[in-house]
Amino acid sequence: MMRFIQGYQTSLYNSKFFQSILSDESMKGMESYYELRERLFNDFQKKHPIQVPDLDELFQKADL
Repeated sequence: MMRFIQGYQTSLYNSKFFQSILSDESMKGMESYYELRERLFNDFQKKHPIQVPDLDELFQKADL
């Protein structure tokens, strides 16, 4: 149930975000949204890198 609520909240935020971008005449509509989304995603990736474990080491521990 909690995932449903979080998904609904995210949907509402996205909807409001789209509305503000599309209604702001100084922005370029959806192009601005895609540029901003890409920048935010890249910033997030830089702050939260995914650390992939060494598979050889895991296989040795599991005796595979």
